[in-house]
Amino acid sequence: MAKVKLVAVAKDEAAYLPEWIFHHLTIGFDEIDIHVNNTSDNTWELKNKLKALSQVNFIDADPIFSGGYVFPQEEVYEQALLSARADGFTHMMFLDIDEFWFSPSIDFSIKDFIQKHHDKHICSFKWLCKTNETEFSSIYEPLKGNSVRQVKTLFNVNLAIKKVDIHNVNVENGEYFLGDGKPWKFGVYHKNASCVRGDYFSTDVDPFYVVHRMHRSEMEYISLLSRGRPERAMKSKTIFKDNRNGYIKLATKKNARDVDVIGREEAAIGYSKFIERFELEEYLNKAQDFVLNRYKLTLDNIAKSGADEEEVLNKILSYLTDKKLRAVFKQYQERLNPVRDLKTQAYIKSAMLLKEAAINVEKFDLMLAEELMFKAHVLKPSGRHIAQKLEEYRAELKEQQGVN
Repeated sequence: MAKVKLVAVAKDEAAYLPEWIFHHLTIGFDEIDIHVNNTSDNTWELKNKLKALSQVNFIDADPIFSGGYVFPQEEVYEQALLSARADGFTHMMFLDIDEFWFSPSIDFSIKDFIQKHHDKHICSFKWLCKTNETEFSSIYEPLKGNSVRQVKTLFNVNLAIKKVDIHNVNVENGEYFLGDGKPWKFGVYHKNASCVRGDYFSTDVDPFYVVHRMHRSEMEYISLLSRGRPERAMKSKTIFKDNRNGYIKLATKKNARDVDVIGREEAAIGYSKFIERFELEEYLNKAQDFVLNRYKLTLDNIAKSGADEEEVLNKILSYLTDKKLRAVFKQYQERLNPVRDLKTQAYIKSAMLLKEAAINVEKFDLMLAEELMFKAHVLKPSGRHIAQKLEEYRAELKEQQGVN
């Protein structure tokens, strides 16, 4: 009989932990370990709230994250693997708190999957990146998203594991499978094991997958940017979480697929009862206030940032429409770069310079990009590329008015 452990590392995830815990207990994980590191919110209150759930463990990970490890998260996983073997677990999976394992039905558990695929000891599930996000929305609301190449992996702990990683495990002579049961290979392990290779990848949603809520709502995404990435502190000097390439693109939302999950409504009811049983309403209100206050902190941090943050901010703030954010970022750009207010720069008369300026700002200020490209079009009406880009900007601006 399979015995399955789920392991996560959590920093400032208090607002999201209850639903994540409920979901993965519901779909059959026997035990959940949450390694809490450098947290500023009320996560530790949840340990006391859920003390009746002996299968949920909160572990202080600060000693590891402050212990000089180059990759502390992977060190947590290595130690968790040794512990799982000693405690008699057969299978294991590592997920972040914004990741949820799903099957076609809530009633089809992780153990049902293992029994069905008993001959497959390493199974990697593609991410389904959720696109229909609103503030603090439930995972059990109607699901819409895009299947992408990144994976998370369920594996047998008794294999000859050479190394555990965030996305996969390096197993000597290992045979790897995807969520649709098909085998896959990735060549050099450390370079390619986190993503499905192009010739194995399909945008179709597999029967089994991991929902990745890497963006959530705009407010929550902006809030997240002030969480930082402590494991990269020696490599990156930015105060912002810089492993994001901007918010959800309009085209990504348009191409998203509706995904049916049998038992979704019943699970939502079950989660409401879970909140009532463990009296989590006040806890959640406090946790959500923390997220909102951190959103305000991000705006303040942007307003006070120097030129050394400009490249990171241009990347991570792409495609956001939040009005407060846009206003703060515009002021930041104008303060740092007088050329940013290109509407008043009389010396820019060249159509080519105007075109280049429009392309440079299109990610973070589409309205300004459209205005600049229009001026370039006036100066050079015969320019085909200018006309094409102007048409693209106007079409996207029109669509944005109808897309949240």
